[in-house]
Amino acid sequence: MLVTLGTNQAIGTGASVTLPYACTSVQKIFVKIDDSTGSNAYDHSVQVQLGSRVIVNSSGPGLFYFSGLLAGNHEVGSTVMCYQIDLGNHELLHNENLYVRITATTALDAVDVSALVDQPNSMVARKYTEYTDTTFTQSDCLSAICYDASFNTAIDEATGVCEIRDSVSSSAPAFISAVNWAQTMNFNGETREEVGLLKLSSEPLTTSFNYTSDKVDRILAVSQMPVTRAQTNQARFTSKQRQSAIGR
Repeated sequence: MLVTLGTNQAIGTGASVTLPYACTSVQKIFVKIDDSTGSNAYDHSVQVQLGSRVIVNSSGPGLFYFSGLLAGNHEVGSTVMCYQIDLGNHELLHNENLYVRITATTALDAVDVSALVDQPNSMVARKYTEYTDTTFTQSDCLSAICYDASFNTAIDEATGVCEIRDSVSSSAPAFISAVNWAQTMNFNGETREEVGLLKLSSEPLTTSFNYTSDKVDRILAVSQMPVTRAQTNQARFTSKQRQSAIGR
C-alpha cells in the first residue's frame, strides 16, 4: 500500500529531516524535491535505514540517474527532481521502523517522501551505496552506474576506463562505452550523456571496481542483501494472510 512519510518539508542548508514509518516490509521509496527559491533541487543526499541497518546511502543525483535508467518517467531540473528507489523487498524484524533521511547541501523549499510498504514481493533485498573512492569492492553486486558529482555534467567523452572484476570474468570498458549502454535504456524518452551503466546482472557477485577519469568521480552500486530465515518466514506468513483475505 502507498503511505506518506512527509509532505512539504522545508530543509535548511546543511540540515536534514528524518521521516519514520512503522511497517512490516518495504518495497519502494518515492522522493520529490521542490526548490523554486534556490534552484538547487538536485543538491541533497538520501539515507534509508531499517532500524540501525543502512540500506541506502547516496546523493540525490545518483538515485535519480539509476531510477531513470530502469524505470523512466521522472522529472528533473534545477527547481524540481523526483525519482523512486526500488528496494526489492525488505522484511522488518524485532520492532524495526523505516527511516528516510533527506539532507540538504543547500536549502530546499519542500520535500515530499512516500513509500510502498507491506506489498507482496520477491525476497530480493537491494542495497544502494554511492562510492567516491576510485578503487573499491562491493559484495553481491547486481548493478552499477557512473557519473560526475556535478549534476548534469556530460561524461560521454570521459577519458579513462573502469576495470571490473568478479569471480566469473573481468573487463575494462571505457566510460564512453558505459554511456553508450546507458543510452539504450529507457530514460524518460531522452538520450542522456550524464550517466554510464557499468554492470547489470541478475546474479549477485562480489565485484571490484578500479578506475581513473577526468570526469567520472562517483559510482553507485546496487547489491543484494542476505535474507535470514526469520525474514523469509515472515514474508511467507504475510503472503498467506493476503491470499486468505483475497479468497474470502
